[in-house]
Amino acid sequence: MRPITIAALTVLLVSAGLPMAGIAAAASDAPRADELPTVDEILERYHEALGGREALERIETRVSTGRVVDDRPYTGAVRVTRFEAYGRGDGQWAYVEHGPEGDFAEGWNGDIGWRLEDGEVATSEERDRSKLAFVLDPQGPLRIREYFRHLRLTGVTTHEGRQVYAIESDRRQEYYTLYFDIESGLLTNIGYHWYIEQYRRVDGVLVPHRVVAGRKGGSVTHAFDEIVTNTPVSGGRFTPQGQEGGTR
Repeated sequence: MRPITIAALTVLLVSAGLPMAGIAAAASDAPRADELPTVDEILERYHEALGGREALERIETRVSTGRVVDDRPYTGAVRVTRFEAYGRGDGQWAYVEHGPEGDFAEGWNGDIGWRLEDGEVATSEERDRSKLAFVLDPQGPLRIREYFRHLRLTGVTTHEGRQVYAIESDRRQEYYTLYFDIESGLLTNIGYHWYIEQYRRVDGVLVPHRVVAGRKGGSVTHAFDEIVTNTPVSGGRFTPQGQEGGTR
């Protein structure tokens, strides 16, 4: 994976009341400190770029199917497995990967987070604010402050030749910094090595169809083959019991 490069600030952010830590402007034509938008303005533009708040609110469910391509060299030969995922407007979600040695599944049913692996179920009362859950949630963009809390703009950087706003959350880790393309307004990365790509319109809303996670010289790619919205999804899909024995 190609890393996000960071250059020095060309303007002082102090005059705009913004913290100096973290990301910096990377080109002479980057926005000046007094031109930088607020976090709310960046998120509002993100919603508009996706199709608008009203269009997002109309998506009550999302069912996705696709492939997981694991080409990490230290795990052996390239492995391709199938996955399916379910998301509902109330925040419930489930992900199932059908591996050769059995299914792996995880999700949130509104009360507990859970994980099914090797036939064993582990649960937690803490809501999973994972990056994957955010992508699978049909209204994740509208709930972005729930997944990534206490957001603050740290500046402007470049990613593969394109300028992006960098926004940090309460996790204060580079792996969870949000990067929004200045030109398109879309979220392109969560952390340096988690790429959100191939936005395509589904029922009036742009939805990413490819998520790439860089891993030690390789990557794990989720390629979405089909995404269907507003189809009925039973509540059992979001419980570990509903995933046992497979969901094909």
